[in-house]
Amino acid sequence: MMFLLQYSRPIYFFLSKVYGVFLRATNNILNLAPLRITLHPTSRCNFKCSYCHVATGLNNDKDPIELSEWMKVVSRIRPFSIVSFTGGEPLLFKNIESLIKKSKKRLCMVTLVTNGSLLTPEKIDSLYESGLDYLMISIDGFEKIHDESRGVPGSFAKIKKALDYIDQKYNNRLSVGLKVVLSETSIEGVFELLEFSKKHRCVSDVAFNLIYDNVPNGALYSFSDLENENFYVGNTFEYSEEAKLRLQRFLSSKEGRAVKSAFTLKLKNQNDLLDYITSPRSYGVKKCTLPWTDISVLPNGDITSCLNYRLGNVKEIDYQLGTIVKAKRTKLFQKFMKINQFLPACEGCPLAHCHQAKR
Repeated sequence: MMFLLQYSRPIYFFLSKVYGVFLRATNNILNLAPLRITLHPTSRCNFKCSYCHVATGLNNDKDPIELSEWMKVVSRIRPFSIVSFTGGEPLLFKNIESLIKKSKKRLCMVTLVTNGSLLTPEKIDSLYESGLDYLMISIDGFEKIHDESRGVPGSFAKIKKALDYIDQKYNNRLSVGLKVVLSETSIEGVFELLEFSKKHRCVSDVAFNLIYDNVPNGALYSFSDLENENFYVGNTFEYSEEAKLRLQRFLSSKEGRAVKSAFTLKLKNQNDLLDYITSPRSYGVKKCTLPWTDISVLPNGDITSCLNYRLGNVKEIDYQLGTIVKAKRTKLFQKFMKINQFLPACEGCPLAHCHQAKR
Protein backbone atom coordinates (compact mmCIF):
# COMPACT_ATOMS: atom_id res chain seq x y z
CA MET A 1 0.00 0.00 0.00
CA MET A 2 2.80 2.43 0.92
CA PHE A 3 4.56 1.66 -2.37
CA LEU A 4 1.41 2.42 -4.36
CA LEU A 5 0.74 5.70 -2.55
CA GLN A 6 4.35 6.82 -2.81
CA TYR A 7 4.23 6.51 -6.59
CA SER A 8 0.59 7.49 -7.06
CA ARG A 9 1.30 11.12 -6.09
CA PRO A 10 3.84 11.87 -8.87
CA ILE A 11 1.66 9.91 -11.29
CA TYR A 12 -1.33 11.99 -10.17
CA PHE A 13 0.57 15.26 -10.71
CA PHE A 14 1.61 14.16 -14.20
CA LEU A 15 -1.86 12.99 -15.20
CA SER A 16 -3.55 16.06 -13.73
CA LYS A 17 -1.23 18.31 -15.72
CA VAL A 18 -2.09 16.41 -18.92
CA TYR A 19 -5.78 16.52 -17.97
CA GLY A 20 -5.46 20.24 -17.25
CA VAL A 21 -3.93 20.99 -20.65
CA PHE A 22 -6.78 19.02 -22.24
CA LEU A 23 -9.44 20.88 -20.20
CA ARG A 24 -7.87 24.25 -20.93
CA ALA A 25 -8.11 23.54 -24.65
CA THR A 26 -11.62 22.03 -24.67
CA ASN A 27 -13.48 23.60 -21.72
CA ASN A 28 -15.86 25.60 -23.93
CA ILE A 29 -16.96 22.38 -25.62
CA LEU A 30 -16.84 19.52 -23.11
CA ASN A 31 -17.34 21.20 -19.69
CA LEU A 32 -15.68 18.31 -17.83
CA ALA A 33 -15.63 18.34 -14.02
CA PRO A 34 -12.46 19.31 -12.10
CA LEU A 35 -10.12 16.55 -10.94
CA ARG A 36 -9.26 17.82 -7.46
CA ILE A 37 -11.74 19.13 -4.87
CA THR A 38 -10.40 20.89 -1.76
CA LEU A 39 -12.92 21.17 1.07
CA HIS A 40 -12.56 23.61 3.99
CA PRO A 41 -15.20 22.34 6.45
CA THR A 42 -14.09 24.88 9.08
CA SER A 43 -12.01 28.03 9.37
CA ARG A 44 -11.25 27.32 13.02
CA CYS A 45 -7.63 26.72 13.96
CA ASN A 46 -5.98 26.03 17.31
CA PHE A 47 -2.50 27.24 16.27
CA LYS A 48 -0.90 30.67 15.87
CA CYS A 49 1.66 30.08 13.12
CA SER A 50 3.81 33.18 12.68
CA TYR A 51 3.96 32.93 8.87
CA CYS A 52 0.42 31.67 8.09
CA HIS A 53 -0.68 32.81 4.63
CA VAL A 54 -4.33 32.00 5.36
CA ALA A 55 -4.46 33.86 8.68
CA THR A 56 -6.92 36.34 7.19
CA GLY A 57 -10.26 34.61 7.60
CA LEU A 58 -9.26 32.05 10.23
CA ASN A 59 -11.58 31.49 13.19
CA ASN A 60 -14.38 33.31 11.44
CA ASP A 61 -17.01 30.71 10.64
CA LYS A 62 -19.60 33.22 9.46
CA ASP A 63 -22.69 31.48 8.09
CA PRO A 64 -20.99 28.07 7.84
CA ILE A 65 -22.77 25.30 6.02
CA GLU A 66 -23.92 22.39 8.16
CA LEU A 67 -22.72 18.78 8.23
CA SER A 68 -25.82 17.68 6.33
CA GLU A 69 -24.94 20.13 3.56
CA TRP A 70 -21.33 18.93 3.42
CA MET A 71 -22.69 15.40 3.09
CA LYS A 72 -24.70 16.51 0.06
CA VAL A 73 -21.56 18.04 -1.45
CA VAL A 74 -19.41 14.91 -1.12
CA SER A 75 -22.22 12.54 -2.13
CA ARG A 76 -22.45 14.34 -5.48
CA ILE A 77 -18.75 14.57 -6.29
CA ARG A 78 -17.74 12.89 -9.53
CA PRO A 79 -16.27 9.40 -8.92
CA PHE A 80 -12.48 9.04 -9.03
CA SER A 81 -11.86 12.65 -8.01
CA ILE A 82 -9.15 13.66 -5.54
CA VAL A 83 -10.78 15.03 -2.37
CA SER A 84 -8.61 16.94 0.09
CA PHE A 85 -9.81 18.13 3.51
CA THR A 86 -8.03 21.14 4.97
CA GLY A 87 -8.88 24.22 7.00
CA GLY A 88 -8.34 25.88 9.33
CA GLU A 89 -7.70 22.67 11.19
CA PRO A 90 -10.07 20.07 9.69
CA LEU A 91 -9.95 17.84 12.77
CA LEU A 92 -11.78 20.57 14.69
CA PHE A 93 -14.79 19.80 12.49
CA LYS A 94 -17.00 17.25 14.21
CA ASN A 95 -17.73 14.11 12.24
CA ILE A 96 -15.02 14.72 9.65
CA GLU A 97 -14.86 10.93 9.37
CA SER A 98 -18.40 10.78 7.98
CA LEU A 99 -17.33 13.06 5.13
CA ILE A 100 -14.30 10.88 4.43
CA LYS A 101 -16.44 7.74 4.38
CA LYS A 102 -18.93 9.34 1.99
CA SER A 103 -16.08 10.47 -0.28
CA LYS A 104 -14.67 6.93 -0.37
CA LYS A 105 -18.08 5.62 -1.41
CA ARG A 106 -17.69 7.88 -4.44
CA LEU A 107 -14.46 5.98 -5.25
CA CYS A 108 -12.36 9.07 -4.55
CA MET A 109 -8.80 9.29 -3.26
CA VAL A 110 -9.03 11.18 0.05
CA THR A 111 -6.32 13.22 1.74
CA LEU A 112 -6.32 15.38 4.87
CA VAL A 113 -3.96 18.17 5.94
CA THR A 114 -3.52 18.70 9.69
CA ASN A 115 -1.21 20.38 12.18
CA GLY A 116 -1.12 17.07 14.07
CA SER A 117 -2.17 18.43 17.45
CA LEU A 118 -5.37 16.37 17.59
CA LEU A 119 -3.92 13.08 16.32
CA THR A 120 -4.60 10.95 19.37
CA PRO A 121 -4.53 7.16 18.92
CA GLU A 122 -8.34 7.17 18.92
CA LYS A 123 -8.51 9.86 16.22
CA ILE A 124 -5.89 8.09 14.08
CA ASP A 125 -7.85 4.83 14.32
CA SER A 126 -11.05 6.64 13.39
CA LEU A 127 -9.46 8.31 10.36
CA TYR A 128 -7.97 5.03 9.17
CA GLU A 129 -11.26 3.17 9.58
CA SER A 130 -13.06 5.89 7.62
CA GLY A 131 -10.87 5.08 4.61
CA LEU A 132 -8.40 7.99 4.60
CA ASP A 133 -5.71 7.39 1.96
CA TYR A 134 -3.11 10.00 2.83
CA LEU A 135 -2.39 12.15 5.89
CA MET A 136 -0.33 15.33 5.48
CA ILE A 137 1.12 16.78 8.69
CA SER A 138 2.60 20.28 8.68
CA ILE A 139 5.82 20.56 10.67
CA ASP A 140 8.39 23.35 10.79
CA GLY A 141 11.48 21.80 12.31
CA PHE A 142 12.61 20.00 15.39
CA GLU A 143 10.99 20.52 18.78
CA LYS A 144 12.13 24.00 19.84
CA ILE A 145 11.85 25.53 16.36
CA HIS A 146 8.48 23.93 15.62
CA ASP A 147 6.86 24.85 18.94
CA GLU A 148 8.05 28.46 18.73
CA SER A 149 6.91 28.80 15.12
CA ARG A 150 3.46 27.37 15.91
CA GLY A 151 3.00 29.29 19.14
CA VAL A 152 1.94 26.10 20.95
CA PRO A 153 4.35 24.38 23.37
CA GLY A 154 4.35 20.59 23.12
CA SER A 155 3.00 20.49 19.56
CA PHE A 156 6.08 18.71 18.16
CA ALA A 157 5.87 16.01 20.83
CA LYS A 158 2.27 15.29 19.77
CA ILE A 159 3.36 14.80 16.16
CA LYS A 160 6.13 12.43 17.23
CA LYS A 161 3.71 10.39 19.32
CA ALA A 162 1.29 10.21 16.40
CA LEU A 163 3.99 9.00 13.99
CA ASP A 164 5.24 6.44 16.52
CA TYR A 165 1.70 5.13 16.93
CA ILE A 166 1.08 4.90 13.17
CA ASP A 167 4.38 3.04 12.71
CA GLN A 168 3.58 0.63 15.51
CA LYS A 169 -0.04 -0.15 14.65
CA TYR A 170 -0.45 0.29 10.91
CA ASN A 171 2.84 -1.01 9.48
CA ASN A 172 2.80 1.05 6.25
CA ARG A 173 -0.98 0.80 5.78
CA LEU A 174 -1.48 4.53 6.41
CA SER A 175 0.68 6.86 4.35
CA VAL A 176 1.91 10.12 5.93
CA GLY A 177 3.57 13.12 4.33
CA LEU A 178 5.36 15.93 6.14
CA LYS A 179 4.97 19.49 4.88
CA VAL A 180 7.80 21.77 6.02
CA VAL A 181 7.72 25.56 5.79
CA LEU A 182 11.23 27.01 5.66
CA SER A 183 11.10 30.00 7.98
CA GLU A 184 14.04 32.19 8.91
CA THR A 185 14.58 30.12 12.04
CA SER A 186 13.98 26.63 10.65
CA ILE A 187 16.51 26.57 7.81
CA GLU A 188 19.38 25.22 9.91
CA GLY A 189 17.31 22.33 11.25
CA VAL A 190 16.30 20.82 7.91
CA PHE A 191 18.79 17.94 7.95
CA GLU A 192 17.84 16.99 11.49
CA LEU A 193 14.18 16.94 10.43
CA LEU A 194 14.97 14.77 7.40
CA GLU A 195 16.75 12.27 9.65
CA PHE A 196 13.72 12.33 11.94
CA SER A 197 11.42 11.50 9.01
CA LYS A 198 13.61 8.55 7.95
CA LYS A 199 13.08 6.94 11.35
CA HIS A 200 9.34 6.64 10.71
CA ARG A 201 8.24 4.01 8.20
CA CYS A 202 4.87 5.66 7.69
CA VAL A 203 6.42 8.84 6.24
CA SER A 204 6.34 8.40 2.47
CA ASP A 205 7.46 11.90 1.47
CA VAL A 206 8.61 15.29 2.74
CA ALA A 207 7.67 18.52 0.94
CA PHE A 208 9.25 21.94 1.47
CA ASN A 209 7.47 25.27 1.16
CA LEU A 210 9.01 28.72 1.04
CA ILE A 211 7.02 31.38 2.89
CA TYR A 212 4.83 33.62 0.78
CA ASP A 213 2.08 36.10 1.59
CA ASN A 214 -0.53 36.61 -1.10
CA VAL A 215 -4.13 37.17 -0.03
CA PRO A 216 -6.00 35.88 -3.13
CA ASN A 217 -3.96 32.69 -2.97
CA GLY A 218 -4.80 31.79 0.59
CA ALA A 219 -7.39 33.86 2.42
CA LEU A 220 -10.42 31.91 3.63
CA TYR A 221 -12.90 34.28 2.04
CA SER A 222 -13.82 34.92 -1.58
CA PHE A 223 -13.66 37.94 -3.89
CA SER A 224 -16.64 38.81 -6.08
CA ASP A 225 -14.92 40.78 -8.82
CA LEU A 226 -11.74 40.44 -10.86
CA GLU A 227 -10.88 44.10 -10.39
CA ASN A 228 -10.27 43.57 -6.66
CA GLU A 229 -7.04 45.33 -5.72
CA ASN A 230 -5.75 42.20 -3.97
CA PHE A 231 -5.30 40.50 -7.35
CA TYR A 232 -2.65 43.06 -8.25
CA VAL A 233 -0.63 43.35 -5.02
CA GLY A 234 1.30 40.10 -5.36
CA ASN A 235 3.59 38.30 -2.93
CA THR A 236 4.45 40.74 -0.14
CA PHE A 237 6.81 38.45 1.79
CA GLU A 238 10.58 38.52 1.42
CA TYR A 239 13.20 36.82 3.56
CA SER A 240 15.75 38.97 5.38
CA GLU A 241 19.18 39.26 3.73
CA GLU A 242 20.68 37.00 6.40
CA ALA A 243 18.01 34.35 5.83
CA LYS A 244 18.50 34.55 2.06
CA LEU A 245 22.20 33.79 2.51
CA ARG A 246 21.43 30.86 4.82
CA LEU A 247 18.89 29.48 2.35
CA GLN A 248 21.32 29.82 -0.52
CA ARG A 249 24.10 28.11 1.44
CA PHE A 250 21.73 25.28 2.31
CA LEU A 251 20.48 24.83 -1.26
CA SER A 252 24.01 25.02 -2.69
CA SER A 253 25.24 22.24 -0.42
CA LYS A 254 25.29 18.63 -1.55
CA GLU A 255 22.42 17.81 0.81
CA GLY A 256 20.45 20.87 -0.27
CA ARG A 257 20.72 20.00 -3.95
CA ALA A 258 19.45 16.53 -3.10
CA VAL A 259 16.18 17.89 -1.66
CA LYS A 260 15.51 20.42 -4.43
CA SER A 261 12.92 18.10 -5.97
CA ALA A 262 11.00 18.11 -2.69
CA PHE A 263 10.16 21.81 -3.03
CA THR A 264 6.52 22.46 -3.84
CA LEU A 265 7.56 25.68 -5.58
CA LYS A 266 8.29 24.57 -9.14
CA LEU A 267 11.25 26.14 -10.94
CA LYS A 268 13.33 24.91 -13.86
CA ASN A 269 16.59 24.29 -12.05
CA GLN A 270 18.75 24.91 -8.99
CA ASN A 271 19.98 28.29 -10.26
CA ASP A 272 16.42 29.54 -10.69
CA LEU A 273 15.61 28.47 -7.14
CA LEU A 274 18.62 30.38 -5.79
CA ASP A 275 17.68 33.40 -7.90
CA TYR A 276 14.06 33.21 -6.74
CA ILE A 277 15.15 33.45 -3.10
CA THR A 278 17.09 36.64 -3.89
CA SER A 279 14.31 38.25 -5.89
CA PRO A 280 10.97 36.41 -5.52
CA ARG A 281 8.89 39.11 -7.18
CA SER A 282 10.87 38.83 -10.39
CA TYR A 283 9.16 35.45 -10.89
CA GLY A 284 5.56 34.59 -11.60
CA VAL A 285 3.27 31.98 -13.15
CA LYS A 286 3.21 32.27 -16.95
CA LYS A 287 0.76 29.50 -17.71
CA CYS A 288 -1.21 27.21 -15.41
CA THR A 289 -3.92 24.55 -15.59
CA LEU A 290 -5.26 24.85 -12.03
CA PRO A 291 -8.26 27.03 -12.99
CA TRP A 292 -9.48 24.02 -14.97
CA THR A 293 -8.47 21.11 -12.73
CA ASP A 294 -9.08 22.38 -9.17
CA ILE A 295 -11.88 23.93 -7.15
CA SER A 296 -12.28 24.66 -3.45
CA VAL A 297 -15.28 24.96 -1.18
CA LEU A 298 -14.92 27.43 1.70
CA PRO A 299 -16.62 27.05 5.12
CA ASN A 300 -19.59 29.18 4.03
CA GLY A 301 -20.11 27.12 0.87
CA ASP A 302 -18.52 29.57 -1.55
CA ILE A 303 -16.82 27.81 -4.47
CA THR A 304 -13.51 29.19 -5.71
CA SER A 305 -10.77 28.09 -8.05
CA CYS A 306 -7.05 28.29 -7.21
CA LEU A 307 -7.50 32.00 -6.52
CA ASN A 308 -10.32 33.03 -4.23
CA TYR A 309 -12.54 34.43 -6.92
CA ARG A 310 -16.12 33.44 -6.13
CA LEU A 311 -17.51 31.10 -8.79
CA GLY A 312 -20.73 30.48 -6.87
CA ASN A 313 -22.04 28.77 -3.74
CA VAL A 314 -22.96 25.12 -3.24
CA LYS A 315 -26.49 26.16 -2.24
CA GLU A 316 -26.96 27.88 -5.61
CA ILE A 317 -26.19 24.71 -7.61
CA ASP A 318 -27.95 22.12 -5.43
CA TYR A 319 -24.55 20.97 -4.09
CA GLN A 320 -23.59 19.59 -7.54
CA LEU A 321 -19.97 20.75 -7.81
CA GLY A 322 -19.58 19.31 -11.29
CA THR A 323 -22.04 21.84 -12.69
CA ILE A 324 -19.96 24.85 -11.61
CA VAL A 325 -17.78 24.42 -14.72
CA LYS A 326 -20.72 25.64 -16.83
CA ALA A 327 -21.29 28.76 -14.72
CA LYS A 328 -20.83 32.17 -16.35
CA ARG A 329 -18.46 33.28 -13.60
CA THR A 330 -16.30 30.18 -14.10
CA LYS A 331 -15.98 30.88 -17.82
CA LEU A 332 -15.17 34.51 -17.07
CA PHE A 333 -12.45 33.54 -14.59
CA GLN A 334 -10.88 31.00 -16.94
CA LYS A 335 -10.80 33.56 -19.76
CA PHE A 336 -9.25 36.09 -17.38
CA MET A 337 -6.54 33.60 -16.38
CA LYS A 338 -5.75 32.78 -20.02
CA ILE A 339 -5.27 36.45 -20.85
CA ASN A 340 -3.35 37.53 -17.75
CA GLN A 341 0.07 35.93 -17.68
CA PHE A 342 2.28 36.69 -14.66
CA LEU A 343 -0.74 37.81 -12.65
CA PRO A 344 0.50 39.23 -9.31
CA ALA A 345 -2.08 37.12 -7.45
CA CYS A 346 -0.12 34.01 -8.53
CA GLU A 347 3.28 35.14 -7.22
CA GLY A 348 4.84 32.58 -4.89
CA CYS A 349 2.15 29.96 -5.52
CA PRO A 350 3.45 26.64 -4.14
CA LEU A 351 0.93 24.41 -5.89
CA ALA A 352 2.66 21.70 -7.86
CA HIS A 353 1.08 22.57 -11.22
CA CYS A 354 2.23 26.19 -11.13
CA HIS A 355 5.70 26.51 -12.62
CA GLN A 356 7.28 29.81 -11.67
CA ALA A 357 9.15 31.52 -14.51
CA LYS A 358 11.32 34.62 -14.83
CA ARG A 359 9.36 37.61 -16.08
